[in-house]
Amino acid sequence: TGGYGMARGEDGLLLMGTSTLLRNVQDLKAEREGVRQGADPEAVHRSRVASRRLRASMVIFPECLPARKGRKWMKEVRSVTRALGEARDLDVQIEFLQDFEGSAPPEALPGLEAIVRLKRGMREEAQPEVVRWLEDMERKGTLQEMELYLSGEVKRLDGADIRGEATHASGLEHISARIQELLAMEACV
Repeated sequence: TGGYGMARGEDGLLLMGTSTLLRNVQDLKAEREGVRQGADPEAVHRSRVASRRLRASMVIFPECLPARKGRKWMKEVRSVTRALGEARDLDVQIEFLQDFEGSAPPEALPGLEAIVRLKRGMREEAQPEVVRWLEDMERKGTLQEMELYLSGEVKRLDGADIRGEATHASGLEHISARIQELLAMEACV
């Protein structure tokens, strides 16, 4: 296991973590075709949200991932989030400008239309990078590998008590450790 490690009796927290990670992986996988087509900005938005949730879950539940593979997976998910972020930023800018056109004075419309065209061109240029990460992850089988591993762990842990005292205590210990890490950075902040 990675991260903090789990003591005996903490299967409930492991089940909660692996279930969360599995759901995030499946959410990201579900949006692949919409992102590949590039026609629906909401597919990019949902994918970016799913990738950010997956990354956050990987940080919160590192013990639910195999140590070496977990680091590799985190790096790949980070690159996905970055590629999606650039595309999403452009989608949001285009949408904002189009909404603004409705209330802009007539003399501003030619300039706004030119900016929208420029942003659409930039978005079209960003699309191949987004598709590249999709193809790269599919070629490597990263999401499939994660889903297979996490599904196995969820199955193995089936029946663990996620509401029990051991899970609660383990969760508090885990949160306390994360808070201590954050507070250790206080001088830097």
